[in-house]
Amino acid sequence: MQQPLADAVISDSHLVEEARAGDRDAYLQLWVRHVDTARRVAATASISERSVEAAVNRAFSRVLGQITVDLDPLGPFRPYLLRMLHEEFGIRDAAALPTTNLLRAFRRLPVRAQTVLWYAVVEQVAPAETAMFMGEQEAVIAPLLAESIDQLRAEWLVELVCDPTLTDTCAWLVQRADGRARGELTQVAADRFDRHVAGCEFCQGFLRTLEAFPEALRDDFQPLFTLQLPAESAGDL
Repeated sequence: MQQPLADAVISDSHLVEEARAGDRDAYLQLWVRHVDTARRVAATASISERSVEAAVNRAFSRVLGQITVDLDPLGPFRPYLLRMLHEEFGIRDAAALPTTNLLRAFRRLPVRAQTVLWYAVVEQVAPAETAMFMGEQEAVIAPLLAESIDQLRAEWLVELVCDPTLTDTCAWLVQRADGRARGELTQVAADRFDRHVAGCEFCQGFLRTLEAFPEALRDDFQPLFTLQLPAESAGDL
């Protein structure tokens, strides 16, 4: 059944495709949706209001330029915009957002899962607003978020186990954390698990993150929301 026009929502991804085809109204809609966030992030650089506006304008112009030549990334619109904003201040991607196992796991998810996690977990916006950005009905958001959290958790555990810097014993523990929580390990394995945790700071931190999952995703993305200017970029732009 076709959705009533009054209830229709247009996703960011659809607006990007329309902007790619030359629809300036679609690009304007992206501006309206995301400019306030870009302004708040630019303002963390402690520059004048005029310089904030100039930087935001340049970042949006760069986004449009990237879209028109097919260089926009496959993922949510807003973190891409914030990366462009950081580059306007001379902050390259590696400096703006150091890579972690959790962020690598995030990148491996389907775009739809990345998007709901970004808005619902990283930015913690209301379900209705998340639905608007995604072009979904609000009732879809909660079950989609739950499924996406499970996907992210599974991918994160794979990233950890496959990390060559992780010791064999830590990898052994990561693979058995769920079983330990459910009481499924043998007594010998459970004792080994507990002995290792008692003396391993990494695994203690891992279990704390696992217990509070997925809040760590918000922490890992936090650098995108604050501009730390290189020394040579100090002052108004």
